[in-house]
This record gives sequence, C-alpha cells and structure tokens, in this order.
Amino acid sequence: MDILSRLKDGDSLAFEQVMNEYKRMVFHMAYEMTGDFHDAEDIAQEVFVRVFTGISGFREEASLKTWIMKITINLCRRHHRRKKLLSIFGFSSTERNDSRQESNIKDIPIEYDPYNEIQRKERMRRLREAIQRLPLRQREVFVMKHLKGMKIREIAQVLGCADGTVKANLFKAIDNLRNFCKEKEI
Repeated sequence: MDILSRLKDGDSLAFEQVMNEYKRMVFHMAYEMTGDFHDAEDIAQEVFVRVFTGISGFREEASLKTWIMKITINLCRRHHRRKKLLSIFGFSSTERNDSRQESNIKDIPIEYDPYNEIQRKERMRRLREAIQRLPLRQREVFVMKHLKGMKIREIAQVLGCADGTVKANLFKAIDNLRNFCKEKEI
C-alpha cells in the first residue's frame, strides 16, 4: 500500500512519515514568506493540520509535494492579509528576536573570520529585507524558484497560473531585488 493510500486511511505512521519528509520545506517556505521564525512555526503547524484533515479531499491532480506547497502558500497569504489588516488598524506584531533564526554552528567554515561572518550576516539580513519588500506574488515565485529550487511548472501548479506568468513575476522580482541591492549597496 502506498503512502497516499495509507494517509487517506488515517494511518498515523504515514502522516508522521509525510510530515518528516516535508516539514523543513514547509517551514523554510513559511519563514522566507513571513520573515519571522515564530510565524513560520505557526504556519507550518497549520499546514500539517490541514494536510491531516484534508487528505481525503486530495484529488491527486498534482503531486503531494505540490499540494502541500499550495497549502503553505495559501496560509502565508492569509497571514500576510491578516498582518496587513492589523497594521491598518494600528496594531503591529512586536519584533521577536530568536537566536534560532541564525544559522547553526555546523555551518561555520573551518577558516572562520568573525569580520567576514558579520559582513555575510549583514548582507543576508539586507537580502531578506529586500525579499520581504517584494510584492507578494513576486516574493512567492522568487522564494519557490531560488530558495526552494522548484521548477517553473511546479510553481505554476502551486499558484494556479500559467508558466509565463511565473516567469514574468520571477523577472520582475529579480529586477526589483537588483535595484534594491544597488540602492543599499549589498
């Protein structure tokens, strides 16, 4: 019996297997879309709740990965709309700084130079800031293509649009990032 059949039958081990396979991808996508570790955690949890409760409605028109990414994108959009609405009424989420947002110690190269590491982290912070400034559709496409390594066709399936639309948004996103980086001298 394949994993999808087991999932649809309510097999908790199959669900755990799917969650383990996709949790990093979902979390990283949510983090790149929100820019906040805690929001990304919340969204990732909600994604898997939706996968678990909605698997019976999965029509297998796309891959399981594509379906999970579509759920992730939709929840990120909902989060973005909610955050925007709250800011209109004068509410804003407090900045949360969490050391878990930084890279792990295992990522530090052998020839570690603290000055270069500080510069690298600052460039990455500015790049993340630039990505957060992109219009939502451009940000979605850029993150899926360049940070998640998805193919144009997969992105089009997730977003429910044509390949050309994905390419156009990707081109605009790269152009906007390039301009922002020139302005900020990244």
